[in-house]
Amino acid sequence: MDNLIEIRDLSFWYDPEKGDTPVIKDINLSIGKGEFVAIIGPNGCGKSTLIRHLNGLLIPSKGEVLVNGFDTRQVENLPNIRRQVGMVFQNPDTQLFASVVEEDVAFGVENLCLASSEIRDRVDKALSQVGMCEYKASPPHRLSGGQKQKVAIAGILAIQPECIVLDEPTSMLDPKGKKEVMEAVWALNTSRQITVVYVTHDMTEVLHCHRLVVLAGGEIVFCGKPLDFFADPELLNIAGLQAPPIIELVNGLVAGGLELPRNICSPEELVEAICQ
Repeated sequence: MDNLIEIRDLSFWYDPEKGDTPVIKDINLSIGKGEFVAIIGPNGCGKSTLIRHLNGLLIPSKGEVLVNGFDTRQVENLPNIRRQVGMVFQNPDTQLFASVVEEDVAFGVENLCLASSEIRDRVDKALSQVGMCEYKASPPHRLSGGQKQKVAIAGILAIQPECIVLDEPTSMLDPKGKKEVMEAVWALNTSRQITVVYVTHDMTEVLHCHRLVVLAGGEIVFCGKPLDFFADPELLNIAGLQAPPIIELVNGLVAGGLELPRNICSPEELVEAICQ
């Protein structure tokens, strides 16, 4: 798999003159094209600081971040980098400000100075990719939280990035909204091969990702398969995290004598395994 993003010896201080402890330190991480990478960790561990380096919103205090070979430390590279790596934040209301949905989705792509026909095509395609075509003439304030977040994602998709970085996109949503957003994000990765970097506090959202990165104290303490992390009590303790309920339930049933596979990630899979 070709790498889209290369992070090498990355450390970052918000105020280096004070000699504070770095927010993130000595981060080395490669993200492949088409990969779905989830990033988790306790509050204050540096997740948001790390991902803001992926499109040059923050510049390394030490080390480097390369996007398709372009160094984020070079100012002339930033427009190109930000077309390749789009960012979706926690609160969709901070990214929506137009009177109707399609105007919001068109805002970013209009800055690319494309022909009006190309902009129209990109907006329609982006709304289709997140299942929001029927709402293109709707005022954003009348949408549900999940729908707003999908519109925010569509605004990034219209720019046609290679990678979407999402910073806790479901944390302010109800269960229905969370499901809508997760389904849209998974579809973009599996059907469109868009690289996804996904930050979350919800452990159930990371069970099917390709790779899990766990931060603690500004450092990577685990990088690998999600089930390998959740099966290790020592790593969970180091990171100050708890396994998803379905994993804890499976572990409890196994401890009670029931023979079950360890790769169960959903209630449906558990029911099927028990019936068999």
